[in-house]
Amino acid sequence: MRRRRPGLTRRTPIAIVASFAVLAALLAPAPVGAWNYSSPKTDYLAEEAMRLINLNRKGTGRATLFADTKLLNLARDLLWTCPTNSSLSMRGRTRDMIDRAYFSHSIKDCYKSGSTLFSIIDILANPFGYKNGRAEIIGHNYTSVAATSYTWGCNSSGGNCNGTTTTPATVASMVTWWMNSSSHRGIIFGDYDRFGCGVWRGDGKKLYTCLFARGGPHPLDETAPTVLSATGDGASVAQGSSITLSAEVSDNFRLADGWVQLDASSSCGGTTIHAWAYNLNVVTNTHSFTWDTTGVPKGTHAVGWRVRDVATLKSACFRITIEVT
Repeated sequence: MRRRRPGLTRRTPIAIVASFAVLAALLAPAPVGAWNYSSPKTDYLAEEAMRLINLNRKGTGRATLFADTKLLNLARDLLWTCPTNSSLSMRGRTRDMIDRAYFSHSIKDCYKSGSTLFSIIDILANPFGYKNGRAEIIGHNYTSVAATSYTWGCNSSGGNCNGTTTTPATVASMVTWWMNSSSHRGIIFGDYDRFGCGVWRGDGKKLYTCLFARGGPHPLDETAPTVLSATGDGASVAQGSSITLSAEVSDNFRLADGWVQLDASSSCGGTTIHAWAYNLNVVTNTHSFTWDTTGVPKGTHAVGWRVRDVATLKSACFRITIEVT
């Protein structure tokens, strides 16, 4: 098993350089009707970082990683205690670095012996039980959450890319910087099978942590979220008027975002008429929106609901039919 030593990522000045990574991202307008990207939604930003990492792995012929629930929580704000100091409690990695104003792969004030600090690699092994290959990448930026086009699956020279996707600019900026750093790229493409990313905000910046491991004692999140029900099936609405629709959604862990498609296929392909994102720890939700049918052709339309969780898993498409008269 490959093991990443904590010094691997410290050699690069992330704190200085990451704030400039937006120069590598191409800004694009938000899709019509999509979430307006007006404010950062914490769990959604974490999901997007994981999604882009897996797109890059897939696009370069590597297996995608599973989301590990413990790594997800530890990367963000899991409450834990320094092994040698029971009075020192911390909130994960990302939140702890924001709350206690430091930026390092070593844990502030948590001493292994003498003046030697525990590294996150130490902590992942004990007390969290990840004994084989493990690594961390961190970074922060002050980039906005405006919609951005991100190109994924590129080689180390930035060519032979596989496609583009829309994501918040802060996420595109961070992942672009990691992918352009040889040490961070090596971890992203490393011999791991699970990971978890967390985001926290403070002093105007967004701070990112992604933890990677090969094997481990904690469960993977392999359960997709569910759209349990939706209102409005069989309803009739006059063209140009509005109708309020809602759906009940649920996940076993944490929801990240959702969207509604007009003329939805069985996989929810169609035109986005509404989208939204979740902030922190949302497991169940009844989400509502008002649909303005101005410009919608008369006739019967399939309206599809779909949600995604922080493990990047998508629900099945829940479709209803509405008649526009």
